[in-house]
Amino acid sequence: NLVAVAAENVKAIEQILRVAGIEPTRRTGESVFYRAGQLLIELTTDTERPDRFWCPMHPHVRSPGPQACPICSMALVPMTPPRAGQYRVAVTQVPARHGGGIQALKLRIRDPDSRDDVQMFAETHERLLHLFIIGRDLRYFAHEHPQRTADGFELSVDLSPGAYMLIADFLPGGGYPQMVHRAFVTPGYRASPFDSVALHEDVGEKVADGMRVQMKMEPARGRPAAIVRFRLTDVAGAPVTDLEPYLGSVGHLLVVSPDLTHSIHGHPDALESGPELAFDIEFPEAGIYKLWVQVQRG
Repeated sequence: NLVAVAAENVKAIEQILRVAGIEPTRRTGESVFYRAGQLLIELTTDTERPDRFWCPMHPHVRSPGPQACPICSMALVPMTPPRAGQYRVAVTQVPARHGGGIQALKLRIRDPDSRDDVQMFAETHERLLHLFIIGRDLRYFAHEHPQRTADGFELSVDLSPGAYMLIADFLPGGGYPQMVHRAFVTPGYRASPFDSVALHEDVGEKVADGMRVQMKMEPARGRPAAIVRFRLTDVAGAPVTDLEPYLGSVGHLLVVSPDLTHSIHGHPDALESGPELAFDIEFPEAGIYKLWVQVQRG
């Protein structure tokens, strides 16, 4: 006679039986077998449990229990029921004391249904809120992390008069990962904030802080995506192999469309320290995009 028992944590049960002096007779795949007289007992991992955890950065990675994402190594977080509508981000500018522009931003994130301020957030890559500030001319770039306050978040930032897009990346309690866009114009700006920006393909090598960066694109097999690869060398041409984890990842990539209506915050598919970083990006449509990549050394 055979009795099969499905359990969430087979190893914990094995340990209890081992302490009691009961050893398994054999193993096959996900199952462990024990014999009690004429009775054969199969202890197997429960594979029919519903997915209850997912990766905030790779929502297709799901699991019935807590574990690490195999792509970015982030801890999976509890899944929540779907919420209708998009979370709202209310932005208040604190004007600079002299010369126009602003010295701080205050943000309040509101529930899409109740419009109440959201009180709970889950960390994604070691922060509650990733805030990107992009100039309308696509020249200014900042990746910031505002401080939590009693009624939202606040960031000290020196922004000159101009038109900007704010992109808030966060995971609210009771909601799905969010990328919320807010356009704003700082005091003292006189030109039209709606002037179009023309981008041209840029295939040249970039140099920053003594590091040379080359980029190439290749199609992802069988999917409407692209692999964006960066190769990093020092000024002498030697490969850079000392990249360090920064905010839970060895690299961060922001992709925006020229009109700033589409954005993607991506991370490498592996935790290697260089000299190459590969990002799997699903672009919304064919075209030219602006990309910023961030890494940390020393």
